[in-house]
Amino acid sequence: MLYQTGFSEFQAIGATTINSSRNILFRIAVNNNGDDYNPNTGVFTCRIPGFYWFSASLISVSATKSFSCSITVNSGIELLISSVNYGADAKFTVSGSGVIMLSKAETVQVGICDNPQNIDAGTFASSFSGFLIRPYP
Repeated sequence: MLYQTGFSEFQAIGATTINSSRNILFRIAVNNNGDDYNPNTGVFTCRIPGFYWFSASLISVSATKSFSCSITVNSGIELLISSVNYGADAKFTVSGSGVIMLSKAETVQVGICDNPQNIDAGTFASSFSGFLIRPYP
């Protein structure tokens, strides 16, 4: 049986908070097989239970502007993505990735961000992606 679910999202204008949970919105879908990722909300909703790989990469506005975010499952922290203040005036990128087991209808997004205004919303460098590794019954 062929399973087709997954997404690869690249932020263009959306690295801003969208609700009280301080979530990041990635509006431009480069690939969205199965339409499991909603670019209007920034949320991936699991349609096929299984093991998924997720990754997020965020670029700063400058090295003196730190931030932290996480890949969240059902609005709870699953993987922390944190930046460090380097003191030099240059942009930097932080990223995190991991395998997460999901049940049907569970949600994943980049959120619970501190200082999201320090994430550069003017480039395509920030991204959020994921795909199904293996389904389970």
